[in-house]
Amino acid sequence: GDALISELAFSILRAIAAGRLAGHAAEGSSIRQVLYRLSVEIHRDWLMTPREELNGGKPRDLLHGAHRWSDSVVHGQQVRADSGFPVVAAPKDGRRYANAPMGREEMIVYFDLCRELLDAGWEWSLSEEITEAQIAAPQEIAAIRSRLNRFLAARRDDWLESPFEGGSAPRFIIECSRRRVPRAMGVDIVGMDERETDDHLANCDCPICDMMASGFGGLTFVQLDGHHLDLDEEFAFSVHQHFDDWQEEMREFACFNERMDQQRELPSADDLLGELRKVEFTSSDSDDARIWDSPMSDSPLSGDFQGHFKLAFRLAEIVSVLAERGAPRNLIRNLNAMFREYREGDSVLQPAARRRLFEHLEIVAERYPETLSRVSDFQSLVDETEREVTSSGDDFLNP
Repeated sequence: GDALISELAFSILRAIAAGRLAGHAAEGSSIRQVLYRLSVEIHRDWLMTPREELNGGKPRDLLHGAHRWSDSVVHGQQVRADSGFPVVAAPKDGRRYANAPMGREEMIVYFDLCRELLDAGWEWSLSEEITEAQIAAPQEIAAIRSRLNRFLAARRDDWLESPFEGGSAPRFIIECSRRRVPRAMGVDIVGMDERETDDHLANCDCPICDMMASGFGGLTFVQLDGHHLDLDEEFAFSVHQHFDDWQEEMREFACFNERMDQQRELPSADDLLGELRKVEFTSSDSDDARIWDSPMSDSPLSGDFQGHFKLAFRLAEIVSVLAERGAPRNLIRNLNAMFREYREGDSVLQPAARRRLFEHLEIVAERYPETLSRVSDFQSLVDETEREVTSSGDDFLNP
């Protein structure tokens, strides 16, 4: 609200007046590093400082207290939706809605909003060349602060209506959180006019997203996990309400990182075997040590009875290489379309679709030789997957 904007604007100008931006060169830090540290400090102080309008309470107190039961309500709605029942929003009735306890996703959006406003405040101050002398002048400081307040309010309003990480706008995410409904792509919500956008899936060139857009795996629920709230290692921003819980998680992270560091010091048997395989498969004209960049177990994925989802992960690597090399988008989209035709074809149509997919892959490998090893292995994986599916069917029919 207005209190947040006023406090952030005041803190930004106070930091400039104290010369905390001007001294970054002397302390050997870049301006970006200084602004980051100041943003963390201002954000933390805003959350942890008791305020008169909250009767001595802290803004952070308003972010917590309802996550567990709110999460359970939203999860119950997810189960209903997966079972074919409608998602129903809690009523939006004035004061009760406005004062609804914050759910987990609204708290995460609030964190991102604070950082967006701080970044915008620094950007404005630098572009306007606000100086210590200007802020020190009584006749100018009020006007400067008022201009910054208006700028931050406008940025807040624009940000709340803009797509968030390629998905729906923060305003919609906040409303869903307050009305205790999950966000499922393309699924209507009873009591609300909007629904979670599926623009990302529709406009994405990733074969995995293309499968999800085709309905693989059922409904696609979208959630914010809030992992970045712990990157600053400050309790003030944590999703945990209580300090002891946050401290325990920090200890677990520290122990985990220590174990990982110890494991990196000595090569395991798998590492040694991997080195041998690198020697075997690395050619002089390739800078790839392995065919595939990402590891994947040979075990089948849950619900992936045809093995197509595993194939999509491998095809996604080929698409990633093509995107990095600036390949025409229609080449990538045609590849996705042929893979879609292959996986959705029945026993009569699939052989022809498979042939077209392989022919297009060969064109890709010819135009972009760096994909040759992946294309060849992908074709082998398709053959292997088809044999496994056929074998499983025979075992089922002839136990």
